[in-house]
Amino acid sequence: METLRAGRSVTQVRARLIQDGRPCVEALVALGRLQESDSWWSGMAPPELPDEQDCFLTPSLVPGGHFEVPLMEVVEQRLHPANLGFALGDPSRQGLIAGWQRLGDGADWDPLSLLVALDPVPPITYDLGLSGWAPTIQFTAYLRRLPAPGPVRVSMRALDVSGDRMDETAYAWDSKGRLVAQATQLAAVRTPEVA
Repeated sequence: METLRAGRSVTQVRARLIQDGRPCVEALVALGRLQESDSWWSGMAPPELPDEQDCFLTPSLVPGGHFEVPLMEVVEQRLHPANLGFALGDPSRQGLIAGWQRLGDGADWDPLSLLVALDPVPPITYDLGLSGWAPTIQFTAYLRRLPAPGPVRVSMRALDVSGDRMDETAYAWDSKGRLVAQATQLAAVRTPEVA
């Protein structure tokens, strides 16, 4: 890890993951102290969701599926039933998936674990009628404040899919309804040929 700049309220560092002498991943991180305070103003409201027990619990292995998603044993994710048309072969094509998330071991969310909540599972492409893996090319997260104990509401949206690339934007609100984190990522997708 390399410190790029150390300030009074923010320190910027660069971290590299090196394998076989070559960099594989690089991260630029701005570090500062998170507060628990409420927003002075916010233009974002948490998504309207049914109660947790009325949302669909995402299994680690979908019945009839060909692979397991171990992350679903770490995160208890309950998706809004209105966003599950893709599972029945009828995606809404709105590019939106929302739901509740809790840590599977019952722990409360912290700044590090919030990064997991911001990485959409399933990918937004499912709601667009595209199946398959959508590997992350670039991921930027902004952690706003320390989350209150309890579940987070997460809303994930795609804004544009073109050139075999897709953007995804995710927002997370804590149990007090405060926006605690957001992320934008660029992912690779396989889109059908356009005539």
